Formats: sequence, C-alpha cells, structure tokens
Amino acid sequence: MNWIWARVKALMEVNYSPEEAFNRNLEGPSWLIPLVVLSLLSVLISVIQAPVQLEWMSSQIDAAGATPAAAAGSLNLMRRSARAGLVAIPILYLLRWLAHALLIWLTAQLFLVQLKFSRILTIVSYSYLPVAFRDAVICLILCLRDPAVIRQAEGLNVAIGLNLLFPKIPPPWWALAANVNLFEVWFITLLVVGLSVWARTRWQKALAIVFPVWVFVTLVQLGFVSLGYQLKGQFTRG
Repeated sequence: MNWIWARVKALMEVNYSPEEAFNRNLEGPSWLIPLVVLSLLSVLISVIQAPVQLEWMSSQIDAAGATPAAAAGSLNLMRRSARAGLVAIPILYLLRWLAHALLIWLTAQLFLVQLKFSRILTIVSYSYLPVAFRDAVICLILCLRDPAVIRQAEGLNVAIGLNLLFPKIPPPWWALAANVNLFEVWFITLLVVGLSVWARTRWQKALAIVFPVWVFVTLVQLGFVSLGYQLKGQFTRG
C-alpha cells in the first residue's frame, strides 16, 4: 500500500513540483499508477461526452437523409463501439506511451544519454497528465456548447491552441494548429524536467531530445487526420 501511495503522491506532485516528483524513488513498474488513474479519468470523460457525440452523429445521419431504420442501426453501432472503446482505453494509453518512450530512448542514444527504457516509460506516463486535462477541458466545452452548434458538421471541433487565432485555415492544418497549445507545452516541459533529472543532464539537452520526438509524433497525427479527410471526401463524392 505504501508503494501505491508514494506513486499516487508523485503523480499529483508532478503538477506543481515536477523536479521533486521525479526525484522520488519511482523504481519498478511505477507507470502502472498513471495508467490506472488516467484510464479511469478517460473513461469518465468518455461517458460524460457520449451523449454529445450521439447528438452530433444523429444530426449527421438525418442530414444525409438516412431512413429511420438505418439511423437507428448506425446509432446502436456507435453505442456498442463506444462501450468497446472504454475497455480499450488502458491498452491505447500503454501503446502510446511505449511508442513515445521508444522514440525518446532512441533519440537519447544519439545524444549519448544513457537511461533505461523503463525509466523513460515512467517519465512519459507521469508527464501525460496535461493530455488528460486537455481532454477534460474539451469535454467541458462540448457539454456547455449550444445543441444547435453541436448539430453542425464541425460541431465536435474545439479550438484550444493556435487554431483560435486561425479559425479559417483548412482542416488538416487546423488540426496541426490545435496541437500547439498550453497543454502540449506543459507536457513537453514535464518530459524535459523528468529527463534532465533522471539522466542528470542539462534541460537544454533534454529539450533537444524531447522536442524533435514531439514534432515527429505531431506530424504523424497530422498525416492520419489528412488521410481521414481524404477518405471522407471520397465517400462524400461517392
């Protein structure tokens, strides 16, 4: 129980005193604690946000002129997919962390920074709190949004980054601008602090390791978003 409490305390502490949090003894599979806490938070966010998503889906189906039977079938499929998605949340978190930690570990080798992969995985997991907070803020905005706005084609889009300054840019670039926000800066900062503390290196070197990885991951996400819009355009034309 002491093992669990010490890591829960570190997870809370990383919000206001990251150096002290990463200076704690986090040996062993400490990433399990953020995995459990953030997964539960994500499940709660998904459950709260589900009615809004269903409202949007229903309006899009109606706009497409679907029959009542087809609309009901699509909504039932979305409900089942959402329930299955809740179960998959911890797996998706872990896969993201493993991929991110691997990229940071490989980049660290180029800078001759020797740090175990397991420790980098722990740094990534404890640094992921801002990403969960971002999702919570988006959920809050959607829940407060007027239902008439939700029913629009872009009703689920929420601007929280540079896309606030450039709301009219094309969709893929809008998504890229959305990734430049305070939560991502916070995420990068925690990664830099954790890496500099555990690798006993300067923050400038830690930033040189973390930032290219973040750029690469962001561009990969942009690629998937662009592919999604292309497929959506093909279906619309078809």
